[in-house]
Amino acid sequence: HLIQPYIKKGLIQGIRISTRPDCIDPEGLELLQRYGVKTIELGVQSLNDEVLIQSGRIYNAEEVEKSSALIQSWGFNLGIQLMVGLPGDNYMRDLETVRRTIAIKPQMVRIYPTLVIAGTQLEHMWQSGKYQALELEEAVYICRDMLLQFMRANIPVIRMGLYPGEELRREGVIKAGPFHPAFGELVEQAIFKEQASLAISLYNTQHGCA
Repeated sequence: HLIQPYIKKGLIQGIRISTRPDCIDPEGLELLQRYGVKTIELGVQSLNDEVLIQSGRIYNAEEVEKSSALIQSWGFNLGIQLMVGLPGDNYMRDLETVRRTIAIKPQMVRIYPTLVIAGTQLEHMWQSGKYQALELEEAVYICRDMLLQFMRANIPVIRMGLYPGEELRREGVIKAGPFHPAFGELVEQAIFKEQASLAISLYNTQHGCA
């Protein structure tokens, strides 16, 4: 209600919200549309059912696809938020998630590496040895390949890595995981490095260099 006067005056073009895939229904979408919501981002995390189960999610990949289709049928822009390094996750499952996300055809994607935060269930799993966090180099490698797939599909990835706010930077908050304040830049640099290496190899092959 507080935002409506600003929308009517044209000072705000639309509202963007984030929610869970299992919270989507026609009644809710009608209400959101009435209040000027233009973009709905779903905290999907993964489209592999085993990863979703081990991560304590109460929905499966098929439900995500149905919710996404419903959102798009109502004319909203759709964003998909993904995470790498969740319990039960691996490189091949991440690529499966990318493939299924591309099939959904969202307007945007965000990719976050999983971090072990103090006081969470994941911290207990990590301390007991039931969960192993990704190393920074591994997370960059996985996200590089995910980003390349989305680029080929012309789906923009609008953020990689969590915003490095004061809360995350406080000592003892992050117990483990590939946190870096410029994570997205590391991924883009990895892509540039790979492309440069391929270009050099092609040049050497064409010119008979050893």
